[in-house]
Amino acid sequence: MITSEYCETGISFAAKDVPDLYAIHQRVMVVTDGDKAISYAPVGLDREGFMVVKLRALPGVEMPDGIAVERKPVKNGMSFTIQAGVRLVKRSDCGERMPTEDEALEKWTRAVTAGGFQVEHTRMVESAMSFYHRRLDSHTRLPFWLVTSALTVVDAEKAAETMVRGVGRSRGLGFGMLMVTG
Repeated sequence: MITSEYCETGISFAAKDVPDLYAIHQRVMVVTDGDKAISYAPVGLDREGFMVVKLRALPGVEMPDGIAVERKPVKNGMSFTIQAGVRLVKRSDCGERMPTEDEALEKWTRAVTAGGFQVEHTRMVESAMSFYHRRLDSHTRLPFWLVTSALTVVDAEKAAETMVRGVGRSRGLGFGMLMVTG
């Protein structure tokens, strides 16, 4: 059986210090020294009110000093359920738009299949998030899909890379990371 792996850890910030996605992005860039080989996604608030953020990288990538890392195996035939906030956009002559549910499902299936998974079933719910983007000095609205999907690994190496890289657009703001739920 072919096995691959990725590394995962968590960091947390006081919620008052990271009021929006851009603030989380800035804090993560400081902690990781801007290393683009390390991906991240906000998970939510813990019981003490701290924002928990997952960091992932492939083996061999140095995580920040002092942060314990867990190695996660990925094996062909492994099945699990994931949840993700995924930005899947549809390009048209007028720019980008939110795809229909059928278009988003087709893009999702194509992306995770190319990423080493077989899709068993998927549920998608359209959502959006608004936040103040300090660098752009404006309010930004980001539509995305909340995805729950049952996946089976068919290519362990590609699947491990997909678990780190994520799926869809706006991964630099924490979208697209596949969070294992079961």
